[in-house]
Amino acid sequence: MGALDKLKGFLDKYKTDQKAAPAPAASDWAERERIFRQKKKDEFQALLLSLSVVDITLSSEKHNRNNAIEMADISPKGITKSTNLSKLRDFVALDVETTGIKTGGNDVIEVSAVHFHDFEPTEVFTTLIRPRKPIPPDASAVNGITDAMVQDAPCFFEIAPALESYLGKMPLVAHNAPFDLKHLYVNGLDSADKHTVYDTLQLSKKFCDDDILDHKLSTVCNEYRIYFDGAHRATADALACGLLFVQFLLQSREDCYDISDLVKIAAK
Repeated sequence: MGALDKLKGFLDKYKTDQKAAPAPAASDWAERERIFRQKKKDEFQALLLSLSVVDITLSSEKHNRNNAIEMADISPKGITKSTNLSKLRDFVALDVETTGIKTGGNDVIEVSAVHFHDFEPTEVFTTLIRPRKPIPPDASAVNGITDAMVQDAPCFFEIAPALESYLGKMPLVAHNAPFDLKHLYVNGLDSADKHTVYDTLQLSKKFCDDDILDHKLSTVCNEYRIYFDGAHRATADALACGLLFVQFLLQSREDCYDISDLVKIAAK
């Protein structure tokens, strides 16, 4: 028997064995996916708990709110294969929770800013914030933050100087970044419009497949196997946003397969 005949015989046997082998039941695939998702959620939670929490020094100097029309336009940057990774070795992923969508009459009631060094999360600046008025029920229904939770929290002006110092001049990353930064600015963070900004909402429209259901943070993270509870709490959302941004950086570079590759290129 020649080599081609042996190969044909092998392929015929392989096809026969494959037909004979029972296909995994749908319930088995579902269970495997459930276990995988739970493992990823557990890993996310462990990473969240591992972050060093920054001590916040409160300020006694009162600061008025800013007017939204005085804020400079926010133009988030894109990322490509030529993006200078050395300028992203340190960045901050942030998220805010508010009493409402409009900036004018609403307050920030939670802010979290996760510092990524060499594309990995290291520490978090996070605090609840006491608003000027009671939190509307519809806002509490979204983020789970109640008046009782913030009654002893600092006012925004008390944490603003510490937050500005923490952010320094680092690039900022957020999902729907203009929303977060406008609220921070109106509440009294004067430097909110002074940073290089990346918006993972905009980036998702570039890097995600066209058939994605929507571009919500939880949906896009799910596509990239970043599983978190999606509970609209600032620290979890900020961490997920930062991890997603790193995935977009990897996707933009043909010469990068993992974080260590990003670090090597950034260090050049």
